[in-house]
Amino acid sequence: MTVSQGANNILRELLAIGIWVYLFVKIFIFDIDVYFLQNFFPEARWVLQLKFFIFLGCFALILLFVKNKTVWRWAAYLAFYPIITLGWRFPLLLVRQQRWILIFSILGFVASFVNSFRKNVVLSALVLISALLIATVNIPIVLGVCAIILFAALIYIYFRTIYSALKSSDFSKVNLAQVRRDLVAKYRLDEEIRTLPRSSLNDEQKKLWAKKVEVPVLLNRAYLYAAKKFREYQRSPAPFALATISFLCLFLLTLLVFSFVNLSIYKIDQTAFDVPSPPFFFTFVWYSFNAFVNNFVREIVPIAPLSWAAWMTNCVFSFLLLSVIISLYFSVSSKRKAQELDYAIKLFEAEGRELEVFIRSEYSVASVEEAQAELEKIEASLFKLLLWIANKGWLA
Repeated sequence: MTVSQGANNILRELLAIGIWVYLFVKIFIFDIDVYFLQNFFPEARWVLQLKFFIFLGCFALILLFVKNKTVWRWAAYLAFYPIITLGWRFPLLLVRQQRWILIFSILGFVASFVNSFRKNVVLSALVLISALLIATVNIPIVLGVCAIILFAALIYIYFRTIYSALKSSDFSKVNLAQVRRDLVAKYRLDEEIRTLPRSSLNDEQKKLWAKKVEVPVLLNRAYLYAAKKFREYQRSPAPFALATISFLCLFLLTLLVFSFVNLSIYKIDQTAFDVPSPPFFFTFVWYSFNAFVNNFVREIVPIAPLSWAAWMTNCVFSFLLLSVIISLYFSVSSKRKAQELDYAIKLFEAEGRELEVFIRSEYSVASVEEAQAELEKIEASLFKLLLWIANKGWLA
């Protein structure tokens, strides 16, 4: 990588971080550009009214001096920066650092999302669109419908959280024994090769022997390694940390939902709250946060039946979150997950041992290690992958 390429990468990274931090602050906290101009350059407030045209002009200037391919590559990188970072860079870093306990935790989240992929996508879309409409429009009927959607989505999420904490995992339905039986049937040696000593096999027969033995060996190592890492995960603080993160995510979601609901009430009827000055979105976040601890604040006070109802509902959800959800996460759910991990560990260990028995009897070797040594002599294609993974420390 040249110096110019490194400088371009650093500039692109800083630009992506700056843009997404700006968008996050502007959408979820306060209008940072308005605040900056009003407090530091009040005479330049006219820039806000021409903001769109200024951005458009800057983009046109960039197109004049930079190749189209580079512009669109940068634009795609900036647009999908969160996905690139969270969906590719972060997992790759964890794999390189061999943070398997954290990887197992993330895989649990991903598996939970994929398990109800359609419902989660629809629910996420409804929540995001409703929040965006509340933040941008001022039509009372639209604001009311969006607030109802957010509240209904929150009720559904709480119900699903309680249900999933009590529901047994689908992992018990995994039939590894059937996988092993299918593998045993597929990778049995031909009679002419089984009856011959390995020393008398010709090159073609050695390749056939290697093709049959390398997959069972790789699967045996993978099963035992999975059991080992599951046991490390079980003994680590990761399950407790995972439950804590889940609780915090639910708390944050509840806080944001009630912030948007209260914002919609204020936009529908500004007399529903007593505010000394026009509030920002973060004012409603502050207000909703204090509602969790039943603490009134001077910055915004509910003075109408609708805002009172929202305040009382917020208090009810804080009770649910702090009592029912916590007890489920850290008692019932944790015990059930410990039992499921025990089941997974025993299952992988048992299947690994069964595969080892099959390897010893079918391929006439004293151990799996001897089979690996034979594969190394023959230089089997899949064994190179097995050796590379073993060198990385990813197999038992």
